[in-house]
Amino acid sequence: MMTRICLDCNEELSGRKDKKFCNDMCRVNYHNTLAQEKQKKFRKINAILLKNRNILSNLERVKKYSISRLELQNSGFNFNFYTHVSHVGNKKVTFVYDYGFEFLKPSIIKIIPIEE
Repeated sequence: MMTRICLDCNEELSGRKDKKFCNDMCRVNYHNTLAQEKQKKFRKINAILLKNRNILSNLERVKKYSISRLELQNSGFNFNFYTHVSHVGNKKVTFVYDYGFEFLKPSIIKIIPIEE
């Protein structure tokens, strides 16, 4: 006969053949741990998005609406992370939450805050 163990605490199980956990506490802990692992990736991505947004916000606060790509990148901005892209007329505007930016030239970026 095969010994069955709890998926959370690794204690030996007794009772029903399909039992996977010792008790409700082990079951809840196991599923919460799984959910936390999945959320780590989303928290990491959101942290990058928030950093990008804060960089754009700080530039807007000091009324700097045009910046070089290199300068923006050196400030910690990650161009691989944004929330959405929209086409306004013939312009492609990339957004990080409530701040947009467009490439005026390959090396010059215009910051576009969304009006409330």
